[in-house]
Amino acid sequence: MEPAYDQPIADVASYVLHYEIDEADERVWERARLALLDAVGCAIETAATSDECRQLLGLTSKGLTVPDGFRVPGTDLQVDPLEGTFDLGVLIRYLDHNDALGGAEWGHPSGMMLAILTVM
Repeated sequence: MEPAYDQPIADVASYVLHYEIDEADERVWERARLALLDAVGCAIETAATSDECRQLLGLTSKGLTVPDGFRVPGTDLQVDPLEGTFDLGVLIRYLDHNDALGGAEWGHPSGMMLAILTVM
């Protein structure tokens, strides 16, 4: 018998599995598109402008290329999903100037999509 999950985890799982986006609500898709562009834009800008940040990338796989692995935006790195999640997170959050979106929120959309982007 599997142990029961805590109620907050069960609630999140239920929401993810059962919530339906109204196809007519273009605002939802526009906000998602803007969050994705914001995150990728920050990652590419950081990769292009910060030597210090680039030194943090690929730490566990220096010189290793993973066939069909995650391509880290703005770099020549192709790494496994775990390394890719870390590297993308570092690139997105390093300059820390993309916090304007939803400033009063507890988390930034770019911080929420790292793992999803690396395994897509």
